[in-house]
Parts: sequence; C-alpha cells; structure tokens
Amino acid sequence: MHSPKKNDDLSPADRTEGKGMRRVLFGFSLLLFGAGTYLVLVDKVAAAGTAFAAAMISLIFVFLPMFRRFKGFGIEAELLEKKIAEADDTIRRLKAISLPMAELLFTVTARMGRWGSAMPHRETYKMMQRIESELTKNGVSPEELEIAKENWHHFNMFDLSLPITMGIGGHLQAKVTQVNEQLGRLPSPTNAADPTFLALVEKQRKLSETIKALSEIYTIGEIRDAPERIRKCLKDCDALIEAEKAQILEQHREQLADLQHYRDNHNFRSLDRWFRLSEL
Repeated sequence: MHSPKKNDDLSPADRTEGKGMRRVLFGFSLLLFGAGTYLVLVDKVAAAGTAFAAAMISLIFVFLPMFRRFKGFGIEAELLEKKIAEADDTIRRLKAISLPMAELLFTVTARMGRWGSAMPHRETYKMMQRIESELTKNGVSPEELEIAKENWHHFNMFDLSLPITMGIGGHLQAKVTQVNEQLGRLPSPTNAADPTFLALVEKQRKLSETIKALSEIYTIGEIRDAPERIRKCLKDCDALIEAEKAQILEQHREQLADLQHYRDNHNFRSLDRWFRLSEL
C-alpha cells in the first residue's frame, strides 16, 4: 500500500490540481452558505441547517492540507505535513470563520418556531447545547460564545416576557371593556360635563396608555429592561388600585423571577417551565 506523497514530493501539476480543487470547494461552500441563508428567509429551517452543515464540511476539506492531523465533526484523517506557523495561521482562519457561523446558527435556532416550523423549546435547547459543544471543542472561548449568542438571549427574553405582558394586557383590556359598558349605560345624549362621564373617559385613557406602554417593551428600548419596565407600567397605572396591582404582580411572580434570572445569568431558572411555554 503506497504511502501518501509529502507536500515537498508533489509535482507542480499535483500542487496546481490541489489548489484548483480547494478553490472549487471554497466556492461551493460559499454557494451553500448563500443557499442556507435564502432557505432561512423562506422558512425552510431544516433544509437551511443541512446547507450550513454541508458548507462547514466543505470548508474543512478546503483547509485540510494545512494540518498534520484533524479530528472533528465525525471526520478523522492523517494529513500532509505543514509548518507549524502555517498550521497556526490556518487555525486562526478557521476560528475566524466559525465565529460568524456560530452567530448565524444561534440566530437561526432561536428563530425556529416563529416561522411556522413549530420546533419545541426542548428541541431548540438540545440543538443549542450540541452547537456549543462542537464550537467549544474547536477552540471557541466562552466569552466568544456569549457574543455569538446575543440574538439567542434576545429571543429567549422575548419569549419569557410575552406571557407576562399578555396576561397583564388581558387584565387591562377587560377593565377597558367594563369602562365601555359603563359609558354605554349613561343617559343619552351624553353630557360632556358630567363628572361620571369625565371620570370614566379618564380611566379609559389611562388603561389604554398602560396597554400601549406594555406593547412598546418590544419595539422601543432594550428587551433586557423588560422586568423593570413591566413593573413600572403597573406602578404608573392610576386606573388600578394598589390591591389590584399587587394581585397582578403576585399572579406573575414566578414568571417575573424567571425573566429577571435569565437577564442576569443568561440561563434558565426553570427549564421545565421554559419547555412548557412552547407546549401551551
């Protein structure tokens, strides 16, 4: 059985052919990245994941000649010798590629379930754990992972806060309905100077302002400020008496604690509650 040629033993034609093949593989990997991004945009998440995986494997083979030995992503091979300096440079380049790819993978995973794929939180969490494990094995530091997971944390904060704002918003909307019913029972034609009428209109305005402020948590400012902004919305709502505010906060006490914990620690206070959110 013939041993593989060392790099110095390769003829100029062999070297040219090898470089040409690597260029083809590199171009193919770029096309796969582009295809994966397009598939994400048209809500083909599973196909996009396959395209991204194929692109990463193509890139691995592009850079294989730079290593003496490579092991990862299920591939193990003895490779041609290269100088240590060249290998270090290639590792840096692979790592530079892995970081933006990690950010893209984390973002795509976080968005799953929002574009009709209906992937449960339990499955997205397992996928994230697997991605983190592979990236850690390939030299990505915890600090770099945290930067790449920015969108993952953003969407988790969104999901954790949504049941709270929807619950409070539903309570306030019920109050608005009651006010409208009271307005409808006033004598007709309505006396615009009637104190009862004016008090009901003012209560309606304050309730509507609070509902709007809750919705703006997702459109104005940072989602990481959601715990404080939710509490402030309730505190500033003069249309509710203190006992009602306290009751609402108690109803959402555990959910607010989960949200606060995730914001401060970037992990889930209760994985079971997190998993159940996507099953409701």
